[in-house]
Amino acid sequence: MYSRKLRIDRNFSSVTGPGSRPSKPTYLQPRNVPYTWHNPYDFAMKIRAVLVLALCSAFSFTSLQAYSNVPPKPAAKCSKVGVTQTFNKKKYTCIKSKEKLIFNKGVPISQSSAPISPAKFSQLASAAMQDSTMQVPTVETNRPVKIVTGSASDYKNFLQAASADVFYFNGPTPLIETNGNHAGARSLVTLDNRSVYKSKAALPPWGVTFSFDIKDPQGRFVVVTSAVGNVGPGFANDASTWRLAFKRNGEAWKYQNIEGINHNSPGKKFYDLVSLGSAGSYSIQLQFTSNITFYGLGLHDSLDSISKIKNDGRLRVLLFGDSWTFPILNDDKLHSQFDGYPTILSWLTGWNIIAAGVPGQGYLAPSAGETYKDRIVRDVIPTNPAVVILTGSPNDHNPAYKFTAEQIAEEVANVIKSLKSANPNILIILATTFDGNPNDAAQYKIQAKKLNVPILDFTNNKDFDWSNKVNLVQGHPSVIGSQVLARDLLELIARIQ
Repeated sequence: MYSRKLRIDRNFSSVTGPGSRPSKPTYLQPRNVPYTWHNPYDFAMKIRAVLVLALCSAFSFTSLQAYSNVPPKPAAKCSKVGVTQTFNKKKYTCIKSKEKLIFNKGVPISQSSAPISPAKFSQLASAAMQDSTMQVPTVETNRPVKIVTGSASDYKNFLQAASADVFYFNGPTPLIETNGNHAGARSLVTLDNRSVYKSKAALPPWGVTFSFDIKDPQGRFVVVTSAVGNVGPGFANDASTWRLAFKRNGEAWKYQNIEGINHNSPGKKFYDLVSLGSAGSYSIQLQFTSNITFYGLGLHDSLDSISKIKNDGRLRVLLFGDSWTFPILNDDKLHSQFDGYPTILSWLTGWNIIAAGVPGQGYLAPSAGETYKDRIVRDVIPTNPAVVILTGSPNDHNPAYKFTAEQIAEEVANVIKSLKSANPNILIILATTFDGNPNDAAQYKIQAKKLNVPILDFTNNKDFDWSNKVNLVQGHPSVIGSQVLARDLLELIARIQ
């Protein structure tokens, strides 16, 4: 693709998705009219009526204002679907639930209103490429870490997943469960059917990262999970998987294994006992498939052994696309969904990469009953991304649809305009199709120039030519291909002017 050497570690496995102008002032113009005498009594009555009306209006306004300032509560009654209220750094929206109008759980509002510039984003990518510590984990072989089936008796203290002050969330911020014995857990789709994306077909892998000062000589803790069942593509058998990545103080990140820990019983709570082998200071990342409910951690140590975090300053970058972004990857060798390019990009940059891909979908190609335009505002805005990278899709060239490159590009423009209108502070980056389709790329560039949107051009990229049997297997990236794609993206971002 480019004149540079690309080093690939084939032994690694990666985790990780008008206002119009004000009108000219109107002035009252004096007119020459004859003087007319008015009855003083009539004049007084008119003044009285005006005063009464003014007082009533003031009272009504004050009452309405007082009502609108009442803090909204989840499930509290509201007046009209779509009405919103902001309180305590959350935006609450009136929804219809079981024939009732109530406020939803609220969505956290991004703390930063200042947009990131293309130049700054490019600088961050360049810095990441030069940072030797930004590496994808390899499998631990020298001091194997053990994970066995445990129970609730294998720990002294329990830290709920809802403890937001100790966990960094990777991917979309999971929801807090409120029902039954799930209360206090975290998941992308909850027991009462709330979901971080309305399109469950787009739910990606996610995870948590935390720092742990372990005193227990065996380095033990328990990961408590269950599966919520079939929530999207790839989970027809309701299997759930989580994988452990860890870093001992001063060492590189490692995986416990490639395939992760698999469970096949939806609804059943599992207690997986991890033994890191020794006490010490660790950084831990738990990677979850989208259908996992994470209840929390069972600890042999005290609760304060998990370090508190002050804020999550990681850049939130959302990748929007199809099955490549979902991600689906194919490979003959052992791999997991966490080895897709979104998670790899997160390891290479330190950014919080949020995947939002629907298999089979495109700008015009429908899948799961929708196209890109149906999801772009509804599912993206609540995740509070600073950057959104829109990826092209070969699904738009399915022979059954017969869409032209011009038609596709026109819809690309519509999607960009919708996102810009919903949040002008988001930096939007447009990527051409990864297979380097020149006709699509030419039309994408025309729209990107019109809308002043940076573009990542894969036109001359031969890494994902359909004849490439190393990077592509049955139409999707292999494990190696996912590594290549993440690095290609990062390099193109670094070239943004």
